[in-house]
Amino acid sequence: MVEGIPAIPDYELLRVIGRGAYGEIWLARGLTGALRAVKIVYRKTFESERAFNREFSGMSAFEPISRAHAGFVNILHVGRNDSLGFFYYVMELADDETSGAQIDIANYSPRTLKSNPAAALPANECIRLGLLLTEALGALHDHGLTHRDIKPSNIIFVKGGPKLADIGLVASHGQQSFVGTEGYVPPEGPGTPQADLYSLGKVLYEISMGKDRLDFPEIGSDLEARADKPQLLELNPILLKACATTPSRRYRDAEEMRRDLELVADGEPLRRKFWPWIVALLLLGAVGAAFLVTRLTSKSPGSAFPATTPATAAVETDPPGAMVLLGDRMKRSPARFENIEPGKYQLRVMLQDFDPIETRVEINSGEAFAPPIFKLQHSKGSLHFASQPDGVAFELKRNGETLEGGTTPAILRDLPSGTYDVVAKRGESELREKVEVKRGEMTTKIFEFANGSVKIICSPAGATVLQDGREIGTTPFLEEVTPGEVGYELRLAGFKPATVHGNVQPKQQTFLDARLEKIVTVDPNQPFENSLGMRFVPVGNVRICIWETRVNDWMAFCRATGRTFDRPDFKQTETDPVVKVNWRDASDFCDWLTQEERRQNRIDDTQAYRLLTDEEWSMAAGISDEGGATPEERDGKLKGVYSWGKQWPPPSGAGNFADQTAARQRGAIIDGYNDGFVTTAPAGSFKPNAAGLYDMAGNVWEWCFDLYKPASRWGVLRGGSWANSNRTELLTSYRNVVDRNERDVIYGFRCVLAPANAP
Repeated sequence: MVEGIPAIPDYELLRVIGRGAYGEIWLARGLTGALRAVKIVYRKTFESERAFNREFSGMSAFEPISRAHAGFVNILHVGRNDSLGFFYYVMELADDETSGAQIDIANYSPRTLKSNPAAALPANECIRLGLLLTEALGALHDHGLTHRDIKPSNIIFVKGGPKLADIGLVASHGQQSFVGTEGYVPPEGPGTPQADLYSLGKVLYEISMGKDRLDFPEIGSDLEARADKPQLLELNPILLKACATTPSRRYRDAEEMRRDLELVADGEPLRRKFWPWIVALLLLGAVGAAFLVTRLTSKSPGSAFPATTPATAAVETDPPGAMVLLGDRMKRSPARFENIEPGKYQLRVMLQDFDPIETRVEINSGEAFAPPIFKLQHSKGSLHFASQPDGVAFELKRNGETLEGGTTPAILRDLPSGTYDVVAKRGESELREKVEVKRGEMTTKIFEFANGSVKIICSPAGATVLQDGREIGTTPFLEEVTPGEVGYELRLAGFKPATVHGNVQPKQQTFLDARLEKIVTVDPNQPFENSLGMRFVPVGNVRICIWETRVNDWMAFCRATGRTFDRPDFKQTETDPVVKVNWRDASDFCDWLTQEERRQNRIDDTQAYRLLTDEEWSMAAGISDEGGATPEERDGKLKGVYSWGKQWPPPSGAGNFADQTAARQRGAIIDGYNDGFVTTAPAGSFKPNAAGLYDMAGNVWEWCFDLYKPASRWGVLRGGSWANSNRTELLTSYRNVVDRNERDVIYGFRCVLAPANAP
């Protein structure tokens, strides 16, 4: 094991896939080969033993709860190593952010809500997520526990479904140690159910409005153009209540918040909850209201209630394109608003990467309101660069242009918000990363130039590893390297050279693998013998085994796969054809043999074993031009032709049929014919046909790839068997039609090696 990688019982730690304030998360492989996530929480990251034990106790309490609700990532095991100062827990693995459940160890990156590429999710998806997580939080709170660090990166996806993860910060209600992430933690700090709901509200705000949590409560700048605007406006009061600054104004518990989300999900506005109150007030004041309306509408222009004239407003910004909110109306600048009722309004101007402007304006009756142009100031933030060790040179770039430079540690202030490229160099090592400057925030970037490691494997093993033309070892190969891009060449006699590349990160292992391609020297038009000793000859564009699949071939398959060998009620030699196999059994054998021979580099990925098609079988038996598109249409069309010619009965030595010796097994026989075998005969006991294939008539019926007719369960068997005496059944063009699930002591099969994409 590489130095610095912790030892976790029954798990191989492959590479670090995440880091936090209290530890790191590893991609790991268990004894069964299953991939898991293992979080390691270190004692040294806590101020006291008590705080460390508190976190361990919280995780131990949560472990059985995690598997009881679909909204939690499953905790499979919790363990502890006091001698090395850490505890750990094993979790189910999140989907990959690009390939889902298909995990590539070398490139795996967990899919979280933060990795979602969309700026904002549809309102119905946000509500669905909120319903699941409020229900999960309710279950957590009911057990006296809180999460304390709900944020997008802690909501993962497993098999496409969202789950609450990184429960390493779970603790009992009321534990007030300040953990969590700025902007998601309420003013009073974490550790209460209401604080968790505050954090969840901020998450829902970000994914629904497409804004940063620190922009709360600004509404999405593209709200007017969104098709889900009505539902977002119904969702907004829930977010405002969940994220209220004062705890007393927030939801009392997760269930209350969930009920409001359900109302919006069902298309029922929240105000309907108060409709009975409104109706009662209207009934009580109906007479007075009617009187008041009459008085208002009857006043003359000079009365105490003068008539009003709608106003207009024109708002411009520099730069243009900002979202302008006037009361509850919104447009992009330059914005013109018509038919405004006189009164006082809240005016808000917003543009990404610029500081918002908020003011209150009064618009008079009939006025053409036109305030001076609002000049927007580019929002700014700061960057703090640090490194291990200090003194690392860095450059800050944007659009390829170097803006700042220096050595660590350094603080760059008043930088326009946005994304920058940063290059850090220490000796020959170089790190290139992107960093985001956020409005009003100090972003810290730490460059770690600690070494990483690379592990190289290949199939087959034992390849020579070269770097820059120099031999440095053989696979499997493991070495410690400086961070950065690495590349190696792999060479093995009989195989084509291969190259592997990767990027090594500090304190992480990079896994590189390759499958070496065998150098094919055999002419594809020449005979071929595989790993089981099965011999193939070219017929058309495929190679057909000269024998029916034998008992010893089938035994190798059973040993490798654990399948039970169902022997017949008579004795067979190892070279007799295997019997009592159905169509699926035969196909499984071909699939296994394909994978095994590819693993051994005897065939490549463009080749595969399978059953002969009905047409290939006819070609191998020496007949053609049967006509018809399916076996059903071709069945029995060629009259009076047998594998030995046109005569009946068959000449001596024509094949293994129901003869005088078989009379003890089956009643009907071919009069006067004697092949010398009671049941099956060893492969090669009779003369081959013109193509060099044995037993194309007799011995065992051979399963074909095709269905007898489309959309049926009926399979096709060809060639007859040791128990057949009927002259029609022994015709070369005869198709034996049998349910593909049937097994019998007269059914076997023959393999073909063909292009992988055919038939």
